[in-house]
Amino acid sequence: AAEETDEVESEDAGGDSEADDSQTSQTKKYAQIAKKCDKYTDDRMDDISGVYPKSFEVAEKPNSNALEAFSDSDGDGFLSYCTKQVGTSAKADKLLTEYTNGLGADILDEDSDSNWYMVTYERNDKVNHRMAVLIDGLCVYYDFSYPSDSELADSYDEYIEYMDYYLRKEINSLSEKNKSDE
Repeated sequence: AAEETDEVESEDAGGDSEADDSQTSQTKKYAQIAKKCDKYTDDRMDDISGVYPKSFEVAEKPNSNALEAFSDSDGDGFLSYCTKQVGTSAKADKLLTEYTNGLGADILDEDSDSNWYMVTYERNDKVNHRMAVLIDGLCVYYDFSYPSDSELADSYDEYIEYMDYYLRKEINSLSEKNKSDE
C-alpha cells in the first residue's frame, strides 16, 4: 500500500498551492499509517480494490452479500467487504439515511459525497464502521467492527481511516477511467 500512496503524490500536479499542500500532507499521513500498520494486503473484488491489514486472517463470510471477510488474529476486529446492486440513480446520501434510520444506535460520525458514504456508530458495546462507494449501480462497502473497550481501538481506528481513504481513492480512479473510456 505504500507504493499506492506514492502514486497519489505523483498525481497531484497544478492547482492552488494551499490545496496541494493539504493534499500532500494528507497523503504523507496515510503513507505513515500504512507503514505503521505493517502494510496492507490489496485484494481485487469486482473491479474494486480493497485493503486490509496483513495481520488479519480470512474469516467466515457473515452474509450472502459478503465477498470476503477477515478477522484480527491478535484481537477482536472483524472486517467484511460486500456488494449489492443499488441502481444507477442511487445517491450516497439517501443510502446513508436508509442505513442509519434502522440502526437503533448512537451515531459517532457520518459523512457522504456524491458517490460514497461512511458512518461510525456504537451499539451493543461494539464500534461499527461502514464505508460504501457507488459505481455503475453497484454499492461496494466494507463493515469493520470491534469491541468498544478494545485495547486495540486506536489501531483499529487508524486501519479504518486508511481503508476509507483507499476505497475513496479507488472509486475516484475508476470514475476517471470510466469517463475516459466513454
